[in-house]
Amino acid sequence: MKIQRPEQYFEQFSGEQKIILYVLHDFILQHEGIFCRIAYNIPMYYRNGWMCYLNVKKNGDIEFAFTNGVHLPNKNGLLQTNGRKQVAGTFINDAMKINLDALEETMQEAIAFDNIKYKPRKRT
Repeated sequence: MKIQRPEQYFEQFSGEQKIILYVLHDFILQHEGIFCRIAYNIPMYYRNGWMCYLNVKKNGDIEFAFTNGVHLPNKNGLLQTNGRKQVAGTFINDAMKINLDALEETMQEAIAFDNIKYKPRKRT
């Protein structure tokens, strides 16, 4: 079955994973102008350009990754590149330990970078 909506992706999982995915999805979409599309069978989030995505790793952790993460200030040290040249992310495996304040700071960095890198989209 081809995944067409984020909820279809989330419903493949159970328990803690599903909770984390829904919490992060709602958190991301609360930011103005951000929308979600399924690409590469995972939820990708866009504003003017491709900003971030959620992906369940083989070990069960959820990665909240930023496509231009290496270019973000990462003042709170939340993001890790793990040897990647463009993407940086953070790994979450406990819904009770999601640090929304730190994630908000990182989201604001990503939005600022998005405003510089991409021309605003005119969505119809």
